Amino acid sequence: MIKIDETRIRPRIFPLLLVPLGLLVYLKALQAPFVYDDRMYITDNPAIRSLGGFAELSGTRYIGFLSFAVNYALSGLTAFDFHLTNIVIHIVNAVLVYLLVEAIFRTPAMRGRGGVVEADAGAAAAAFVSLLFLTHPVQTQAVSYVSQRFTSLAALFYLGSILLYLRGRLLFEAGAQRRAWLACGVSLAAALAAMKTKEISFTLPFAAAMVEFLFFPGRREGTAGPRPRLMLLPHFALLPVIPLTLLAGGSAGGDVAVELRRLQLTEAATLSRGLYLLTELSVVVTYLRLLFFPVNQHIDYDYPISRSLLEPATLASLLLLSALAASALLALLRSRRGKAGPPALLYAFGVFWFFLTLAVESSVVPIQDVIFEHRVYLPSVGAVAAFAGVLLGAHRLLRFRGLLLKTAAPVFLVATAVVLAVPLSAATWKRNTLWCDEVALISDAIGKSPGKARLYYARGLAFLDRGMAEAALSDFDRAAALGLDAADLYNNRAIARAGVGEIEGALDDFSRAVERDPGLARARFNRALTLARLGRGGEALAELARYIRLTDPATARASLTAREVRRDVSALAAECSAVDKEGCAELTALLGAGGVGGGRP
Repeated sequence: MIKIDETRIRPRIFPLLLVPLGLLVYLKALQAPFVYDDRMYITDNPAIRSLGGFAELSGTRYIGFLSFAVNYALSGLTAFDFHLTNIVIHIVNAVLVYLLVEAIFRTPAMRGRGGVVEADAGAAAAAFVSLLFLTHPVQTQAVSYVSQRFTSLAALFYLGSILLYLRGRLLFEAGAQRRAWLACGVSLAAALAAMKTKEISFTLPFAAAMVEFLFFPGRREGTAGPRPRLMLLPHFALLPVIPLTLLAGGSAGGDVAVELRRLQLTEAATLSRGLYLLTELSVVVTYLRLLFFPVNQHIDYDYPISRSLLEPATLASLLLLSALAASALLALLRSRRGKAGPPALLYAFGVFWFFLTLAVESSVVPIQDVIFEHRVYLPSVGAVAAFAGVLLGAHRLLRFRGLLLKTAAPVFLVATAVVLAVPLSAATWKRNTLWCDEVALISDAIGKSPGKARLYYARGLAFLDRGMAEAALSDFDRAAALGLDAADLYNNRAIARAGVGEIEGALDDFSRAVERDPGLARARFNRALTLARLGRGGEALAELARYIRLTDPATARASLTAREVRRDVSALAAECSAVDKEGCAELTALLGAGGVGGGRP
């Protein structure tokens, strides 16, 4: 029978230490600007500038967009505050990881079979997993990249829900059924919040079932009332939430959320399920490599598509992952038969958690981008837990052979965690220095994936933001040469061309932009101004009329009265006062309401 000193296994000091440590490790990230897709989700997304648009609980990322709106309501587009929120979420997640692992060691399966667990072994394992989770550099994309709050916030609700379910089951085992069902209810609310934050939460009910199966293998004798496994039913009742939300759509999050939903529903056609699954075999191995050997990190991989199971890399990945899954199953079976102790069960839990939490994004549901480092954020909890199980098992073996007679398991585990956390923290700090400079971050990615067009486009945008029109134009040209053919590319390349004095070339690119996307209002506005500067007032007014019809009146008025376009708009207004042309009515109506002047929109 396992002997555990219950008065010692729940030290409260370590979770508190995670707070200053997390702030210290991510201190550099607080200096980072908005980068890459932050433009789309945050800085250029008008939907987050008003909380009024979130009255409708729509979209699978509703809570993520809502959190951006709350940040904006509190401090505007202050990057520091957005980053601080992300870091706080990450620290809370690390605390939840600690509490989850610590609670696992108090379950019947961990206490009922397999020999002796030293006092504080559960707390030590919890410290190990939470410390490495907190400091690992692979987490930087989910933490330092503001837009990936969807991932870290979904993980917060996911971990919270599983922890509450686990605690509810422990309360049920102790006979406190009313408190158990209360914990289950709060767990259910957290699960729903997770499913309204990101689609990865679809697997949450299965994670709860896994916890039930692994750690509560049978009904406690003598327990009155309903079977405790009935606590799983409400969680499985939530399974339709994400599919139905995707089908229903909604406006919360604005046009960005609508476009995101469109991509989610259409990306399945970009790659067959079979090819995606074959590719993900290698991708998952890459995730494992990043967890155990975090070098050559990448914001946007140019990952090769696997075309056949017989490709060496694909076949080797399949064999490795199959061996990993088989080892977890064997560890579980040995634990069930009393031939292996809690370390084996912790290892099995970790491996199963890793595969389960990757299932949505790394199985048979095709996604255009086959790999992103933030996707391993939640699965990393399982990988590190499995590693902790291996270390505990190794310690037992070494002690059995007389090699570690004087070293207790908790000391061994915590010492190993500290030794590993130091270089991991240093790597995280170094990685965050790149996040502080968008051009350096994307240049690093281009150096690793020189053939990826959208990386050049992204760096071109960064150069454009810095007023470096010539450098931006070079990158936009390179993106076009590599095959990127998008309205936004031509719109921004036109802006860069205008910045270096190529006005006719700018008009050509603005025209290409509206040809590819007639509804791209900003391209029409830019084209109208360029036509006006070339003295083609009639065409400019007609284009301006199309822009006004595509845009809400407040946005159109703000654009037309911005200081930098005042001279061009005044010239067009003057032309309208002399001769009534197409577009004059729309322009006069807007300017009559606000006049020409004012600041930036």
